[in-house]
Amino acid sequence: MIFVALSIMRQDIQNPSENIFLHGSKSGEAGLLLVDESLETRTALACELLVVLDADSIQLALKEKKSNRILALEIFQSESGNKAINWTEALEQLSRNSYLLRHFEFTKAIVGIFSSPYTLVPEAIYKAGDDKKFIDFHFEDKENTQRVFSRQVNPFQLKTLFGISEELYHELFHLFEEPELIHATSTLLEAAHLQSRGKKERELFLHVRKASVDIIVLEGKKLLLMNSYASPTADDLLYFSLMVCDQLELDPDSIQVWLSGEFEKESAKYKLLYQYFRNLQLSQRPGNLNYSYRIEQLPAHQHFSLFTLALCEL
Repeated sequence: MIFVALSIMRQDIQNPSENIFLHGSKSGEAGLLLVDESLETRTALACELLVVLDADSIQLALKEKKSNRILALEIFQSESGNKAINWTEALEQLSRNSYLLRHFEFTKAIVGIFSSPYTLVPEAIYKAGDDKKFIDFHFEDKENTQRVFSRQVNPFQLKTLFGISEELYHELFHLFEEPELIHATSTLLEAAHLQSRGKKERELFLHVRKASVDIIVLEGKKLLLMNSYASPTADDLLYFSLMVCDQLELDPDSIQVWLSGEFEKESAKYKLLYQYFRNLQLSQRPGNLNYSYRIEQLPAHQHFSLFTLALCEL
């Protein structure tokens, strides 16, 4: 797999403080790089690294612990298409080409992984040591579930269980020193809970990725649904959104819909959803964080899963 640049205005880097956008002209370069001018090596020592791994992108951010502020953002896009991901190649390439990894140090790495083998287990039936049994029961692909991890999702008294390949596990622990691994949907759930603030009415949360959508439905403090669906096209996205509404008897004309993720407001996906959902709103960045003014120039609904990783520290 090769990571390639996004089509973004180029500004050559002579000094990290001058970075606004970087359009990588070579295969493997970052498509987007934002660095706050206050970020220096001595400051980065007090930062945590946030990383999101998906089939079509790798996203990185540096969060200063003292100010709880996101100071840098770097995005790599994949051109792997439908091919299986070679994580050894991808992460070695990331190590060579990431400006943040090459120029700054950090105290801790929190890695959110969108792996397809994942499930939610209520605390009432969860037993420590049975993680792999739960995953093996739901998923037949043993090759990609050789390492299984779990994380508590406090607002809903649930455990998120997910599996990754042995290859990915070793690459992550080679690249980062004792990283904290979580499934990226865990903090999406926590972010939805915070945004809902215990409202009694049902709400629909759609987190759009390049080829998938993560759908959450809340009713007050109660989780009604959390699932991920393959949705590479606008029609796919609409189909699964309406399917969930039909299954849970939600009215598209009245349900509050919060939309976040990797799409443009002028995209076909947004325009099609807007035709069918009357109360469609773009999500804002998690409010528990502060952001560099450079990052605030970006659409607030984008890179949502990356920023929600900071909820691990709350």
